Amino acid sequence: MKYFSFLFLLFIMACSGENSSEINEKQYVKFPKHNGGEIYTIPFTQDRLNQVKDKNPIVVIKNNGSFVCSEDGNSGMMCNQKEVGIFELFELDPQEGGIITLLGSNLKYVSSNNGKSPMRCDRSAAKEWERFKFIHKSENIYVLQANNGKYVSSENGLAPMSCNRLEPKEWESFEIYEIVPHEVDD
Repeated sequence: MKYFSFLFLLFIMACSGENSSEINEKQYVKFPKHNGGEIYTIPFTQDRLNQVKDKNPIVVIKNNGSFVCSEDGNSGMMCNQKEVGIFELFELDPQEGGIITLLGSNLKYVSSNNGKSPMRCDRSAAKEWERFKFIHKSENIYVLQANNGKYVSSENGLAPMSCNRLEPKEWESFEIYEIVPHEVDD
């Protein structure tokens, strides 16, 4: 349960306005969140990905103007949320060889289901189907490749996400933003 406490604390900090002096004001991207307020993020660039070692960042993932939602693991993941809530937060955990796992706020890992069925956030452990290669395209744009060699698709938010694309196109290119604390101006 240590991850849930960390995720919840970070979510509250991001919404309440704790100060972070390491981030330039021009880097912030504001997203609406459920129940009012704003979520502050910075683009998750390749340089930032290379820096991640001890502290796993909390990120939101976006495609075609919508956020990826874990759906609390109860159904196939969708990329159709216009606001950020707890189910749109993922803890990014780098592994050996450029591999990443994604832990949802339900404390379950995102699974590609080997491309055979919609992706779900319902695995207790990160095994082969829960490992993704983040391939940098530009700035904070990535494509996610699963162990089956195929790419994650948002399905343009019209159907549950899948991991069955042979080549990455628009629906397979994701913007990734890291949640950061922000001082609220009075």
